[in-house]
Amino acid sequence: MERLGFGGVHLEDAIVEFARFLLANGAGLVSGGDLRVRGFTKMLFQVAEEYNRAGGSRRGERITDYLAWPLHLTIKLPDSERAKWKQSAHFREVPLPQDLRVARKTYLKPDSPENRYVWARSLTAMREAMNRDTNARLLLGSRIVGFQGKYPGVAEEAYLALRDGIPLYPAGGFGGCAKAVIDALLGRRPEAFTDTFQFKNREYAAMVRVYNDRATATAGPGLEPVDYDGLVRFFGAKGVAGLNNGLSATENRRLFETIHVPEMIALVLKGLRSLQEGNARNTRGGG
Repeated sequence: MERLGFGGVHLEDAIVEFARFLLANGAGLVSGGDLRVRGFTKMLFQVAEEYNRAGGSRRGERITDYLAWPLHLTIKLPDSERAKWKQSAHFREVPLPQDLRVARKTYLKPDSPENRYVWARSLTAMREAMNRDTNARLLLGSRIVGFQGKYPGVAEEAYLALRDGIPLYPAGGFGGCAKAVIDALLGRRPEAFTDTFQFKNREYAAMVRVYNDRATATAGPGLEPVDYDGLVRFFGAKGVAGLNNGLSATENRRLFETIHVPEMIALVLKGLRSLQEGNARNTRGGG
């Protein structure tokens, strides 16, 4: 973002504006569990609380916050804070995958390749749970290094959405992982999605060796090997048409490039309305 002339405050403003417009249009929002003081999830809670307090048309829980194991073991919200957000937010704690043999009630530090493997599996389980309850997904910015999962978080979320045919809205104006996903969709090879780039982090490279050894030994959901070549091929095969988001190719290209938040929001709302109208026509046509 800094190379593009943006800072964290610009991304925060964009998230708040998206939340306001989506809530005003009757949407509920899902978030992947960031409850730090300056975390995005708390920002979403505050926007939903303000909207409900102002008499929004759909009062009640508007945000679902998904908390991956073992993060939910460490989050102890005061009763006063939970009460404050009761009408705006719902917490969903996603358990440890059943096949992992670790102490489920004890916090596990990501301080070894084996422990980081458990974290990666748990974050995938959280994203899978989100995916099952999500009708569309928006990508903005996001990190390409310093993550604890299998892939950079937004890359994995984009993969899961496209795999399951969930409409995807990648906005590239803030760069980051969202821009890398866009590049891959357009048939390019983003540096962020290469072994050479990612394995500079030795701790991550060691985790991947553990992950891929176990994925090879045990077939099952969520156990596909870490494969950046395969990830890029997948995005390239889906292409712009695979976004399934109600926007034309020209409109999607604009969403990929614009740095203007109002234009991003207008395009996403247009795509969502187009999908909604198409679903309504299909329902009427089907009797």
